[in-house]
Amino acid sequence: MAVYNDVENEQKIKIYDKGVDRPEYTNGGFGEFHCNYHSGDITIPTIRFVEPLKQECQHFIDCIVNHTKPTSSGREGMDVVKILETAQLSMSNGHGHEVITW
Repeated sequence: MAVYNDVENEQKIKIYDKGVDRPEYTNGGFGEFHCNYHSGDITIPTIRFVEPLKQECQHFIDCIVNHTKPTSSGREGMDVVKILETAQLSMSNGHGHEVITW
């Protein structure tokens, strides 16, 4: 099981060794079928924090300097704005259904 907590400054991701061990099926009936639950170690990987807006701006600058294509295009950015505008319209209309025109 993995838990992600974006609010945490450190330890944003915790990985728990949890699970269910299912016994082999026998003809003994339902009464003999018992699952075993196990809970093991917790792993907390070290993740270097990078401020997202700074990273995005750096990528933009690198594309200009190196004459490379950005990871996302202006078209994709426009699509995101359309989705956000449609969501805002839906909230303004009492959460009605809205159609996104492409």
